[in-house]
Amino acid sequence: MPLLIARASCASPGSDGTRAFSLVEIVLALGVITIALVALLGIVPTGLRINRESREEYQAQEILKQVLFERRQSLVLTNAASRFGFPANLATGAASQSLLSDQGRIVTNAAAARYELTYALYGTNVTGSSKPWLGVRVSWPVGASNSQIVSLGMPWSTP
Repeated sequence: MPLLIARASCASPGSDGTRAFSLVEIVLALGVITIALVALLGIVPTGLRINRESREEYQAQEILKQVLFERRQSLVLTNAASRFGFPANLATGAASQSLLSDQGRIVTNAAAARYELTYALYGTNVTGSSKPWLGVRVSWPVGASNSQIVSLGMPWSTP
């Protein structure tokens, strides 16, 4: 007994009995694929921008962590080397700024800087105590009017 295979009818049979897709069906399929590809390609720049912003914010938070760690070390070890250059004579109300590269290293050239690190010493902290309070802020990009900022505050005491 011969094996019979059922075939779905896609279009009217050709002269040799084969079946095929019509030109209209092919054009519609290509149109649907094109619309889907355009939509996918449209969201790629947004994804790349969000990824870049996320990396920048993560780097700024890492800089703040390093600042906090270094400050705590300088209180414990009086001869600890300062990577971020905590001003020894920071007076209340005064501010000190440093420019940092993408890797968080201090640079002097503003064109090579990506982040700006600012220290400010306040006379009182958020709890109203008279103990000085150090505010640390990392902003990026340097010199932009709409820069993004991450910041923290910590009690200030001299080593």
